[in-house]
Amino acid sequence: MRDIERGYLNGNHFVYRDKKPVLIDSAFILDFLDTERLISSLGVNLSRIDLIVCTHTHCDHIGGNGIIQDRSGCKIALHNTGKYFIDTRMTGRHGGGIMIRRPGFLTTQYLWKMEII
Repeated sequence: MRDIERGYLNGNHFVYRDKKPVLIDSAFILDFLDTERLISSLGVNLSRIDLIVCTHTHCDHIGGNGIIQDRSGCKIALHNTGKYFIDTRMTGRHGGGIMIRRPGFLTTQYLWKMEII
């Protein structure tokens, strides 16, 4: 397992290098080219990623999920609550917005129960 420290205001990555590489968090979509370069510097081609594990659903942790999944066909694992918020936002079930209950920490910051999408 290798870590990539992105610096202030951008999610870090952990890459499990194996026959089926696993990426933990994918960073901002706008920083995708940097993400690709940094992960490649570890000897991992993004098209080989088998699984992305999302620690929580902030944009600096899940922003690159779609493009990486398009390139690799990988699965994405995240907490059920995080999946709900992503699905809700994408389908606009709350009138085009997203409603997040936030009394302290988000429940998506804890990986109690995961769902593969």
